[in-house]
Amino acid sequence: MRHPPHTAHPECGGHGPSQPEAYAAPCDFCDEFAGRPTRFTQLYGERSRLLYADETFVVFPTLGQIGLLYLLIAPRRHIGCMTQLLPDEIVRLENLLGRLCERLAPFGQVVGFEHGATGPVGGSNSVSHAHFHLLAVPAAIDMRRFFDPDDPVCSAPTLGVCYRRLADAQQYLLSCDPAGGIRYLDTTALAGKYPSQFFRRALAAYLGTAGTWDWRACGVEPELLDTLRRFSGGIL
Repeated sequence: MRHPPHTAHPECGGHGPSQPEAYAAPCDFCDEFAGRPTRFTQLYGERSRLLYADETFVVFPTLGQIGLLYLLIAPRRHIGCMTQLLPDEIVRLENLLGRLCERLAPFGQVVGFEHGATGPVGGSNSVSHAHFHLLAVPAAIDMRRFFDPDDPVCSAPTLGVCYRRLADAQQYLLSCDPAGGIRYLDTTALAGKYPSQFFRRALAAYLGTAGTWDWRACGVEPELLDTLRRFSGGIL
């Protein structure tokens, strides 16, 4: 896997050689991890929504709760997408996702996805800081239904294999669920076909919660507060 040049990024708590070159654009996640005001604090005040944190990743409920339990997993350091993780970090991500899937399983079928973009914002991505979406939905969903069947969607046995194959992609979509496994599509040459927050839009429409897909337009959400109360002692 190829990686961009590594430099420190003080806003994200970077730690020397494992920190890729920083984006010039502001980053809401970096600000939140550093304790600065963000969209979340505008809505919920000076409280933390972090449910889990280790030296590499943090887990927190997303703004725009289109499902029963909807979490984001983000690296502490600023990278554009998960393909820019180091090999050992991908292993940690896979282990963390496995533990979180077990934790969410009692609440419904667990599905995951990523809108990947190597630039500050591009393709289906709306946030410049890499993050993986994980949510529990009330009934089985095969995420393959949301891809255009004419597009060259591929499968992979593991996230590690998937991210190696996408190492040169500037933009991509990735989904995972029990029925369809891990599926991915390099969308670099499909500009405009898959809009910003593509999977969020599609899932919200499918689940009948279409008014919640745009996290930038949401207000205070009871579902997010319920998640914080439910896992007040941490999710893992």
